[in-house]
Amino acid sequence: MDYRIDILEPDSDINVALDDLTREFAPLYTASWVNEKQRIYGKPFDMNVQTFAQLWFTKALKIFMAWDENGKPVGYLIGIPFRPLAYNSHVFQIEDWYAGGDRLCEAELFRYMETAVRFIGCDEVWISLGEQEHAPNLSIRWREASRTTQIRYTNS
Repeated sequence: MDYRIDILEPDSDINVALDDLTREFAPLYTASWVNEKQRIYGKPFDMNVQTFAQLWFTKALKIFMAWDENGKPVGYLIGIPFRPLAYNSHVFQIEDWYAGGDRLCEAELFRYMETAVRFIGCDEVWISLGEQEHAPNLSIRWREASRTTQIRYTNS
């Protein structure tokens, strides 16, 4: 199957932008939670819409989308570019991705992200993985430099 991958950018008209976000991205984001992530985090879906939208409108949050040949949204990858506090680098922190279990779609999303982050000016990619998640295969242009562990604590 062929996928069209592109970055979902906010329109200058806030109403159009919100419609795009609601129509293109939100159903997949909800499906990813219901189908995969709720089991991992043990929490119901309760999107922080205000912060998410604010980050996206200011282009601090990047959303890469995949559509099938019929134009139906089938996958996404979201992340945030930033500069670490302790050293000079530009990181693209992948926050989440979803392709409904379609490995080809997932691979295409990561391939597109790899190219796009170079234009964004990033020279590092960080990915947090859950216990059941797998590290994506990035191209040979990227090499694994180190691993860290992210531990999630809750008081509830």
